[in-house]
Amino acid sequence: GLTLAAGGATEAFELLAVHEVGVLLCGPGVGSVCGSGFLDRVRDMHPLVVPLVLDGGDANTTATPDALQAALRDAFVRYERARAAAGR
Repeated sequence: GLTLAAGGATEAFELLAVHEVGVLLCGPGVGSVCGSGFLDRVRDMHPLVVPLVLDGGDANTTATPDALQAALRDAFVRYERARAAAGR
């Protein structure tokens, strides 16, 4: 699959407009890009996209690569199921 990266909300929407995106990964340090308003707008415009939001969490815990890989795999499975249900 293709990995896209956006430097801000405007760029993210430009990428969403021209690419089929299955999973939208957001994390700490991206500022307003992954705010609730941004995610609400993504859901309205691209209802099949599965948002995967990594929060800052507890400073003493970090997501392991295996946990992140499992979360991404689950998100893509949810996207493929939604896409199939929508007949795409």
